[in-house]
Amino acid sequence: MGMIRMSTWKALVLAVVLAGSCVLGTAGQASAYGSAASWKTSFDNLLALGDTPAYDYGYTDSDDDAYLAQNGNYTLAALRIMYEMTGQTSYLQKLSAYVDNMFSHLGDVDGDGFLGWGSTYYNPTYEEYLLHRGAMVYEFAKFIQLVRADSSIASATNPQGITYGAQANAMEALINSDLIPAFDNSWSNQYNVYLDNLHAGFSLPYNQYLAMASAQLEMAKINLDTHKRYLTQADGMTAKWHYWLTLNGTGYHWNYWDRLTPADNHTLHLEDSLHTTIDFTHAITDYTRGGKFNTAAMTRLANTIYNNMWNGSTTSPKLSYYVNGSGSYTEQFTLQIGDMERWKPGIWTLFEKEMSLRSLSTFSSRYLNDIAILYRLHPDHGTPGSFSLSSPGNGATGRNLDLAFSWKPSVNAADYTLQVSTVSNFATLTAEVPKIIGMSAMLTGSVLSPNTTYYWRVIARNGAGTTTTSGTNSFTTGSNKTYTLTFAHRDNRTGGLAGYHYKQLLIDGTVVWEKDVTADAANTWLTESIDMTSYLVGKSSVDVKLRLYEKKAVSNYTVDVLWDSVSITNTEIMNSGFESAPDWYYAESNPNFLGGISSIAHSGTKALSMSLPVNTSTVIGDNSSVSQKISVIR
Repeated sequence: MGMIRMSTWKALVLAVVLAGSCVLGTAGQASAYGSAASWKTSFDNLLALGDTPAYDYGYTDSDDDAYLAQNGNYTLAALRIMYEMTGQTSYLQKLSAYVDNMFSHLGDVDGDGFLGWGSTYYNPTYEEYLLHRGAMVYEFAKFIQLVRADSSIASATNPQGITYGAQANAMEALINSDLIPAFDNSWSNQYNVYLDNLHAGFSLPYNQYLAMASAQLEMAKINLDTHKRYLTQADGMTAKWHYWLTLNGTGYHWNYWDRLTPADNHTLHLEDSLHTTIDFTHAITDYTRGGKFNTAAMTRLANTIYNNMWNGSTTSPKLSYYVNGSGSYTEQFTLQIGDMERWKPGIWTLFEKEMSLRSLSTFSSRYLNDIAILYRLHPDHGTPGSFSLSSPGNGATGRNLDLAFSWKPSVNAADYTLQVSTVSNFATLTAEVPKIIGMSAMLTGSVLSPNTTYYWRVIARNGAGTTTTSGTNSFTTGSNKTYTLTFAHRDNRTGGLAGYHYKQLLIDGTVVWEKDVTADAANTWLTESIDMTSYLVGKSSVDVKLRLYEKKAVSNYTVDVLWDSVSITNTEIMNSGFESAPDWYYAESNPNFLGGISSIAHSGTKALSMSLPVNTSTVIGDNSSVSQKISVIR
């Protein structure tokens, strides 16, 4: 399709419009090398240097996503943080214009049917990279959240002449229809991570799929009820990285890339300093979702910086090249390394000292982002400004048990604490999440109970003190949901020898339905409807498996089984009709089983086929199966 320039991007926007018609809180804080005002001046001067054609307007006006993701993205983050900290409209306007620059370069250069960006920076051949896409979508999601949290922003006109709300809606639509689904074919239900979309069968370094995991978590916060799958996939990737973290003194160490698939044969080496910033971004994002990275894990990550990587100098602080403290001490305190101050006081002081030694005479989007992170934690700021809650709205009823929260920014706030209680005076707390960097968080799992009224508030914090939202919102959760499984099945056997081949459906490894292939009429589609509530209630995700299973050994007893139209109410199951390639993982214990797609469909044009050919021997327990981890709406 060629490149989509500004006019087409605006048409897409219009279509969406029409469719929708430690320095913290402690006494005796460390003094800074520069005042907050002087650092803001440095920020503004550096921004002005980059806001020119020579630097592609902060590296946002390019069709190569190596520049967009690894440079322009830092510019977006810096502008967002400075707007949140100051409320200065010019930052928001510039942020909107720069986002629009990026979207104006959307195209389908590789002809995969999805709009996106790619790069020829690393290879003369145009390629699209999961890392770049995830990094960009993460910032786009943050922009959408910022707009949605404040109705006055959403209804205001942006520099492109449309409302910020219309811009955010168009962005969200394209993220969900193109930018993330473009990589669906590289998602592995076997490993619960994205694999290398450019080299089949190979895994990716942690930072590359963690960038997309962070993006999916932020997109889930925007609409958790509709896009629970994003949360499920992100949790899978988080668990993979978290599992491979190794204790190292008071901190951790981990590899840049471990061997995950049979094809992987790369040399193993420790994670390096610069890529840790992507890892830390994900840990911070997972922390606000209440995931694997709790306070203890975040403290260990912060200790990795302070106790393992720092060279020990307060006059010329540097970090080691590798996360275990090995390699030369040449690396900068940069990006989310500064944010880790919240879990290890003292990091910010080193961050600011190292920043004060840099030259800011030429534009660097990363330096711009560093100043914004530094500014957010600066001890000069006054008490956080007044602010209000956004979602869930006051008095909301029937809310799901997995719930996202959002609020407007508080000027000067370094971070926030979310509190939820069943009593309006918050004498007892159902949940408390401190040190939230940003204006959104999630509560999932068993935190909230059904049919219960909760009160919630947010406390903004910085070194000067705290400010609590002026109003306390309440919401009421709905009843536990019910879950009904329906599916269609068919086989080519009727009568004959019973007790050998069984069609089975399993939830989290438990057989919840089975039938002997001889029990039904041959070559006839049958449908089943089963109450799955007892198996799914209280869970955020489950593994669903369709299986052809051998209960007795055979030597020549052929069978063909078809499956189709698999659905479970109040879940997000993908490719339920087997119409496309990804989403289901096929496995077999006996290589003589055959699995594939059949044109004999119950609905649509395709069905899943499992066969045991003639003259094939099996043993008890042999099986052929497909499985998928599905998201459960609670």
